[in-house]
This record gives sequence, structure tokens and C-alpha cells, in this order.
Amino acid sequence: PAFRSRLAEVAARHGERLLVTPHNDISMAVSLTPPVGAKPAALLGANLFIRLVSGVRVVVPTAIVKTVAECDFLSYGAHYNNYPTAYFSVACAVGICDADVNLFLRRLDKALGEWKSVPASRPRPPPELPKDGKPASSEQE
Repeated sequence: PAFRSRLAEVAARHGERLLVTPHNDISMAVSLTPPVGAKPAALLGANLFIRLVSGVRVVVPTAIVKTVAECDFLSYGAHYNNYPTAYFSVACAVGICDADVNLFLRRLDKALGEWKSVPASRPRPPPELPKDGKPASSEQE
């Protein structure tokens, strides 16, 4: 219950909401409503992963049909075919301690803030090579 309520507080700080899952006390989901010009929702998962947060799964609704073993899936990977918004799911594991929860929520708070505030940017061009054509070495000779 404490993890769920604290996750809801972080979500609300960013204009999101904890999705209602009354029969699941372990897995939780939070809406992802990108502001105009925001990076794609899927990049939030990558942003968390580089912060050493694993287990978060970002789900983005799509009209693309994926066929697996002759079964068609709309929004493959989602818990429901026609969910109206992107969301991420996260689970609370046995053995998790307060320090783990605090660290996760701090990293999530920071990642959500960056995702909500940074407009999509153009990819940077690769760095130019020196005139001799060799990349600069970081080692001293």
C-alpha cells in the first residue's frame, strides 16, 4: 500500500495518474500523457534504463497488428487492445526495502520531469574526424 500511494504521488506531480487495478497488489500502471512536442513515450523506458532502473515496461497503443502463432494482437504487449493512452507498468517485488523504493521514485520523478519538459530534438550529427582521419585518442602516449 505504501509503494502504491507514493507512486501515485509522483505520478500526480507530473499530471499523470495511477491506473486502477483493484485485484493486483503487486503490479501497478501509470498513465503517460505526452505534452505537445514531447519525446515519444517509449523513450521514457530507455531513460529509466540508463538510470539503472529495470523492470519498467512502457506500453504505447498502436493500430499495428502483430501475428503470433496465427493469433492477431492489436497493441501487442499491452494488457488491453484499446487502452486510450500510453502507460508504464512496474511491480513491487518481495524483499524490496524502503531504500530501493526511495531510489526508484527519485529516478522516476527525475525521468518523468525530463520527459515532460524536453521537446523532441533532432539527432546530433556524428563528430567530425581530425584532418588525418583518425579519431582522437583519450590515452596519452
